[in-house]
Amino acid sequence: MKYFPVCLLLLFSCVSCGLRSGSPDVRSLEKRYSANPADSLKLEALRYLLREMPGQWSDQPAIIDASSGKPTRYLIDSFHNVESLLSFLQDRQLEAGSIPEKDAAFIRPEFLESEIDAAVGEWNRYPWNRDIPKDVFFDYLLPYKVHQDFPDNWRPSLRQKADSLVKVWEEKNRKSPGDKFLTSSKEFYYDLIVNTASRWFRYGPDRIRITEDPSYKELLLTGEGGCKKGSFFNAYVLRSTGIPATVDIVPFWGSKNGSHAGDVYWNNEERKMTPGPGRRFDRAAKVFRLTFRNHGSWSRQIKPHVEEKDFLLDFLRNDQWIDVTKEHNPVGDVTLPIGNTSAGTAYICVFDYGEWVPVYWAPVRNGRVTFPDMGRDIVYRLATFTDALKFSGGIFVLDSAGRTVQPRPDSLAMQTMVLGKLNTGSEQWVRKQTTYTLLSLGEDNNWHEIAEKTCSRDSVIEFRNVPSGGLYRLVETGGPRRLERIFAYRNNAQVWY
Repeated sequence: MKYFPVCLLLLFSCVSCGLRSGSPDVRSLEKRYSANPADSLKLEALRYLLREMPGQWSDQPAIIDASSGKPTRYLIDSFHNVESLLSFLQDRQLEAGSIPEKDAAFIRPEFLESEIDAAVGEWNRYPWNRDIPKDVFFDYLLPYKVHQDFPDNWRPSLRQKADSLVKVWEEKNRKSPGDKFLTSSKEFYYDLIVNTASRWFRYGPDRIRITEDPSYKELLLTGEGGCKKGSFFNAYVLRSTGIPATVDIVPFWGSKNGSHAGDVYWNNEERKMTPGPGRRFDRAAKVFRLTFRNHGSWSRQIKPHVEEKDFLLDFLRNDQWIDVTKEHNPVGDVTLPIGNTSAGTAYICVFDYGEWVPVYWAPVRNGRVTFPDMGRDIVYRLATFTDALKFSGGIFVLDSAGRTVQPRPDSLAMQTMVLGKLNTGSEQWVRKQTTYTLLSLGEDNNWHEIAEKTCSRDSVIEFRNVPSGGLYRLVETGGPRRLERIFAYRNNAQVWY
């Protein structure tokens, strides 16, 4: 939950002493860096941060009065664990939230100096992080935050926690100089994140979400959380040890229910940002990378073309992101007619928890739309929006070859289906003595009942005389129909979308 600045003196100390690019302290720091040729990189780093600062906002965690919507005098920092915070909020009928604040209003020059010194000191220092390009250093190692998370002193704290592991790796490299295993950022990632940092922050339920992008202090308070909190924590850990890192997000998978976030790091063997070993973004409709650099993603690329108040993709309403779908998956452009509409903006939707939800946008030009770099092997649907989503055209698949196809059931070619699952996630298997309905997508883009049957044994149910070649759903009769996914049936097996 976000709230706009009210009574900020309760939350920030010495806001009036915040960063101004022309302030004496900043000029003094720039002059000092300029005077020493050895500080040329620090000077570039300072100028980079100052150039990007005007567009930076951070979400300050706060405790909010539920009735007034105003921040209280209580500080998140005063709580030592999530249990004490939850109890406090419940007893006083308060809630945790966040207040967006411009970084330039509270970032101090001495904070920037300490961040620059630490980042430059770690850059290209170790065998496993050498030869990092300067632009990668600026974008994914130097910044004091990942996206809109509130800046904390995570760098020295985590560097101290990781110090023993770093020293072990340094000693191994001294004993075996040039060992390819020991110079691999991928191998260092595995030891640092999988073997070590997983003990500092645990994957688990999000018992409370204070901000959209969690700060380091928020992560320390909760101690555990889902994929987004874990990926932010990992990005902090990696940067503290000289490995450029950030977070990639999947707003909606499209190929399964839910969303995702994962850390990505500089892989010195592949020479690009990649997910950690075994951590992939397979079959995502869209993947976006969170950045510190202002790419004009919202203000220049989207905002001029849309009615701002009606734009549905809130996760794109900032300038610090880039589309990296094609870095993770095969993609294709979707170009289709949008039909009769006065709307200037169209959306491409994916199926998520039983509903069609927008995942990307495109301007309408001459009655057609093009959505670039969409993930393949996913079912999509086009829509426009006025007061509600209005669907246009038929449900289609962007197949593995990048073609848009509309599967239709063939009643002249009947088949027997032996099914086992409703989806590939939670509560996926069919259960004995439970009644299920098999649905088929018709040419009218509605789901039609094919048959109803009670399952006689766990994990297997059979339906005969089913039209072949279509798209189907197997749903629990009378259930909420949220978890069940779309599938095709080929070679006697369910093919999931």
